[in-house]
Amino acid sequence: MEFWIPLAIAAGLSIVSYFSEHFLRFARRWHDGLLSLSAGILIALLLYKLIPMLPGIPVLTSVSPAIMLLGFLGFYLAEDWVYQHGPRPKLIKNVTAWHAVGFSIDHAAIIGFTLVLLADLTQPIELAIISVPFLIHVIASADSLSKIRKGIHAGPATEVLLSIMPLIGAAIAVWLSTNTVALWAAFAYIIGALLYLTVRDVIPPEREDKPLWFVIGLVLTVAALTVI
Repeated sequence: MEFWIPLAIAAGLSIVSYFSEHFLRFARRWHDGLLSLSAGILIALLLYKLIPMLPGIPVLTSVSPAIMLLGFLGFYLAEDWVYQHGPRPKLIKNVTAWHAVGFSIDHAAIIGFTLVLLADLTQPIELAIISVPFLIHVIASADSLSKIRKGIHAGPATEVLLSIMPLIGAAIAVWLSTNTVALWAAFAYIIGALLYLTVRDVIPPEREDKPLWFVIGLVLTVAALTVI
């Protein structure tokens, strides 16, 4: 595996994320549409590509569903604890901080981990095509990133840290690549957490949905993944 390719793509997406303020007006104008587009991208990645890859690891075949369930349940219980405990004045700050954690896991796992995991299965040009939905996801997340930065009063170092999560995720995946079981076990747990985040944040029932945007995101991602 040539690790420099997914690392380079993750670095490029991290740069786009850092300068996402430049896309903020566009992201806010098309907020609902972009969220629906992002939902289609995430659902396609999870259900069409990432989850079906887990049974290919013999050691994890029987336990990967349990690991995913632990990821889903663990994130739900942790967030519920944040909402239920602590002084009321600190609640908004705590929730914003927790959303920052969710945002970081989203970008590190769905982008960084996935790029490295797919690098073994694709040619460089194919990996570049697959990165297009990731680019859309980063742009769609511009408004969320801006709110998190303001909500936690992020300094320059924290802003950089939040922005380079795709690169951090890819670097962690490269580090774990010497232990296949550990890599895929961690990824199974992360998939469970991402399923919860998708259900909670990306397709909430109270938001005005944009079904066409959702379908476009889903179809675009499936088309990109089909090339491999």
